[in-house]
Amino acid sequence: MVATVLLTAGSSLVTISVVPYIKDIIRGKAKPRFISWSIWAILLSLTAIVSWQEGQTASAVLASASALGCFWVAMLAVRHLSLKLTHMEYFTLIGAVIGIVLWLIFDDPMLVLLTAVTVDGIAFLPTYVNGWRNPQHESLTMFAVSGTGSALVLAAAITAQATSSQLVYPIYSVTFTGIMIGILLARRPRNNIDHSGSLRSVSEGRSSI
Repeated sequence: MVATVLLTAGSSLVTISVVPYIKDIIRGKAKPRFISWSIWAILLSLTAIVSWQEGQTASAVLASASALGCFWVAMLAVRHLSLKLTHMEYFTLIGAVIGIVLWLIFDDPMLVLLTAVTVDGIAFLPTYVNGWRNPQHESLTMFAVSGTGSALVLAAAITAQATSSQLVYPIYSVTFTGIMIGILLARRPRNNIDHSGSLRSVSEGRSSI
């Protein structure tokens, strides 16, 4: 019962964490890259699928919630559609293809999960760089809500006595989001914190949604 409540609350927070960014897109303050967010949506969907296959409920729910957020952004990003890929987009696209190939050839869900998490983690690096250099351009609100949701999902998995393999994605999500929150708290001037959740340059990176 406790695990179910934690899982529901956590996945709900992860899902709605992207709302501030969506509001900025609608207002024209943010211009996300369609290709980037589409690739991330595919990677997270792949993670969700293999997690469901392995019976990893916490990972599957968390990845599904994150993928949903990415799909929302991708659909809104169509207005800024550009077929020119950045180096990081090439990398993440190749990673997504490799993950799908491994899934189809070897039928090893854990191998696919680790590949997807690794590629997604590396794709997260530009967000760290941008957060360090331009903390005012990243949304502390979005990362805080998403991080809290991920932590609740991890707590649900631990409460349900999940195996180590079932904890892979929740731990990854909490860790990478937590690092971003730490960067923003360390770099953002205390008297200039943007509580509105404005996110103006996330096109160069992404949160753990």
